[in-house]
Amino acid sequence: MNMREQVKSYISPLYAADWTTGSLLDAGADGMGQFEADIADVLNQFFVDTATWGLADWEEYIGIPTDLSKNFTDRRAMLRSLIRGSGTITASLLENVAEAYDNGRIEVTEQPGIYQLTVRFADTVGLPPNLDDLKRAIEAVKPAHLSVVYEYKYLLLNQVHGVMTINELEQRRLYDFAPFMIG
Repeated sequence: MNMREQVKSYISPLYAADWTTGSLLDAGADGMGQFEADIADVLNQFFVDTATWGLADWEEYIGIPTDLSKNFTDRRAMLRSLIRGSGTITASLLENVAEAYDNGRIEVTEQPGIYQLTVRFADTVGLPPNLDDLKRAIEAVKPAHLSVVYEYKYLLLNQVHGVMTINELEQRRLYDFAPFMIG
């Protein structure tokens, strides 16, 4: 039942049938409908996963600059990772931060003898989306004395030759096939 029908259900059908009263009720119902939509929109801004125009407030609260050139998904991923990245730094915390960007399984291993962390993208083939922001988030939460090495998963010849059709190959990104030089 829409808002107009709901409002008219509260009064006698005799009044609802009157043009003047019906028009006033319709106008009031439209205003109530908009009011409810506005309340729902404001409520969405309290949560990173549903925020839109409120993302700038979240970014200010976390202490990062607002970059309006990025889409909502990338901005939310950055915020989620920084929120998750507080506390004692462990491999599982770094995995949690990284998974906020990639939405796949990530393995972080520590090599304390050489002061290094390895971040391995276990589920993602090729370069993960939003990689630069992920790297910035890892750098922001990891201990300063540790270096980070990123390991990517690529399609191998035996996974392609005789297994994939030309159409399937054309649907893949070039980055899925070969390790290009990246910064």
